[in-house]
Amino acid sequence: MTVNLLASNNLVLFFAFVIPGFISMKTYGLFLPHQFSDVKHQLFNAVAYSCIYYALFIIPILWFESSSFRESTPVTSLFYIMILLVVPVVWVFLWIKFRVSKVSQNFFPHPIAKPWDYIFKQQDPFWVIIELKDGTKVGGLYSENSFSSNAPAEEQIYLEETWKLNENGGFDEKKQSTKGIIVSASEMKHIEFFELNFE
Repeated sequence: MTVNLLASNNLVLFFAFVIPGFISMKTYGLFLPHQFSDVKHQLFNAVAYSCIYYALFIIPILWFESSSFRESTPVTSLFYIMILLVVPVVWVFLWIKFRVSKVSQNFFPHPIAKPWDYIFKQQDPFWVIIELKDGTKVGGLYSENSFSSNAPAEEQIYLEETWKLNENGGFDEKKQSTKGIIVSASEMKHIEFFELNFE
């Protein structure tokens, strides 16, 4: 028998067991980018996350259902808007804060998979020297107008300023009439970072 998703009961079940998990997944992906799965797996994961979510919040939900507040339509609407749309964002945010904490690192691997994403997520400014596979070295400034790609995109870095390097490996002078440079990680041998007071 074909399930009619537009039937009121089915629609309520769909929203109840997909929306919280879907919002949680998107919130997590916003803060910690990762590879996207296909629609089938995303739907399965959304339902799984929703079930975990309800297991965590079943007590306040049951309390509300048995309280006198349930008799007020506006209060009930507000409560379930919070449960379906707001709390899934908040609890994922708190979970991420825990996962990246020092305490969490004693028990779990870091949630950011690549050092590339980790270092650039700090949004710190620094001098950069990139050695390319052909031995060429590129020096420049990574600051507020620079940019680096995030997973799952290919690793690329844009340096807002490119600098000439001296014989000692220091930064000599800024190249004139350029607007920076974009370098793909596939062309890099390694990349080195220096504090802004480096000479």
